[in-house]
Amino acid sequence: MEEGEAYATLKSTNNEKDQVVKSYSKGDYFGELALIKNEPRAASVIAKTDCKLLSLDRMAFKRLLGPIESLLKRKSDKYEKYIEKPIEKPIEKPIEKPIEIQIEKPVEKVVEKLVEKPIVKPVDKPKPKPKPNEPTQKDLEHRLLYNKFKNLPEEVTLQNHKGKYTDEELDYVFTNPGIANVKQLDLMECNIGPEGAKTLANSQYLTKLKMLELNNNSIGDEGLSHIINSPFLKEVTGFDLGGNGITDIGVETLVKSEFAKKLRVLHFESNNLTSAGIKMIVNSPNLESLNNLILKGCCRGNNKELQDDDLRVIANSKYLNDILDLDLGKVFSEIKEETKEMIQNRFGKINLRVLYPGLHKEEDQEEKSCVACGQNNENIEDNL
Repeated sequence: MEEGEAYATLKSTNNEKDQVVKSYSKGDYFGELALIKNEPRAASVIAKTDCKLLSLDRMAFKRLLGPIESLLKRKSDKYEKYIEKPIEKPIEKPIEKPIEIQIEKPVEKVVEKLVEKPIVKPVDKPKPKPKPNEPTQKDLEHRLLYNKFKNLPEEVTLQNHKGKYTDEELDYVFTNPGIANVKQLDLMECNIGPEGAKTLANSQYLTKLKMLELNNNSIGDEGLSHIINSPFLKEVTGFDLGGNGITDIGVETLVKSEFAKKLRVLHFESNNLTSAGIKMIVNSPNLESLNNLILKGCCRGNNKELQDDDLRVIANSKYLNDILDLDLGKVFSEIKEETKEMIQNRFGKINLRVLYPGLHKEEDQEEKSCVACGQNNENIEDNL
């Protein structure tokens, strides 16, 4: 009871008025016997004034206050009427013929029980040293591969002809510290897909790489996105993407990236571009520093040839001013003479390689193109 006054009453057995048995004021409590015995109270508590009470259910009472037998003992005179008296057991009659129990050497047995036997701990045998695991064939191959790519020169060529390197081995190469000084990496036909391109892009040892050649792999648009967003391939100026299934989606990602701004060499032959993709390449301000551009066979379809509209877009580009080497390959059969003149006037003074219909030998046409422009391949390589 926190505030107020109250009193407890008991019902009389003779139909008389209820008898007042206890008064309560601030600091008193009641109902503890009902909580302990888990039964209704025997007395009723009636408020004499306005009261403020704190209540506990049985579970909270048990958990917070615990047994209060000592308190009940101190106030046993107040609770005699409520506490049930223990049932007295009848006194058993003594057995007429007691059973005699014979104990042999009782003293020795008692002593034997009292004296504890020392616990003997078993001696731990030394564990045999584990034998070193013998290297598997794969471990030996990786060890040979590690030694092969340890302290590599600046230019490295890896080709996967006839399945020479598996995807797992190529992943091992990309995470090898031995490639830290490589500046040119030729990964032609190494069976690199999007996951392999991701591993390459995450290689922290390719920060000095300048030229990355991925010709005839299958990285696709997803793998291209991994490479151009790599935090470690920021020094790449030459990028060969020929034959990787790149579409206009991958081109759009490339031309909008910071990666494209440093490119001087870009090869897009044998991919799956439309006229929109070619237009994005030649009209991208991020690619205005290109010196070498290959677009032969990059179109979608069976013939892969550039069409008349594609050549006009290329000829009218305002960003290909630094081009020294342009390879357009074999073009569509219905090319207008006006379009040919536009290409020749725009790029006639560079190493231009384009095969128009009607010529049977590509080598002859390429030779004529180079002679007409007044430069040969050696001069172009010097300029690059």
